[in-house]
Amino acid sequence: MVQWEFFLTRPFGQIMALQTIFSLLSMLVAYFAEFWIEATLIINSLHLFNLNKRVVTLSAGINLFFPCTLLLFAISLVYTLIMGFGSLIALIGFVDSFRFTRKYMITYALLSRHH
Repeated sequence: MVQWEFFLTRPFGQIMALQTIFSLLSMLVAYFAEFWIEATLIINSLHLFNLNKRVVTLSAGINLFFPCTLLLFAISLVYTLIMGFGSLIALIGFVDSFRFTRKYMITYALLSRHH
């Protein structure tokens, strides 16, 4: 059951209400954006459904806790490696493009000379 009066208490209730609203808004923005921010979508989903504070009891008495900070670190690490690999490919392509630029400049200079 939702305690709506909690969101009106100062200052913690209002801060938590803003956190919930901003999490929902950032999820909507990430959903409708042209690019995907998977880590933000996952973490905000956990916060929105209050799974970041919940301990789930599995069979055989195993307690499962959603460590959002650890999950965010793992997702950030994976995407940093992927982004670094993509940046390396872009850097190699950028450096490799200089050889074509010089050839085009020399060809253009030779062909555009007036005799």
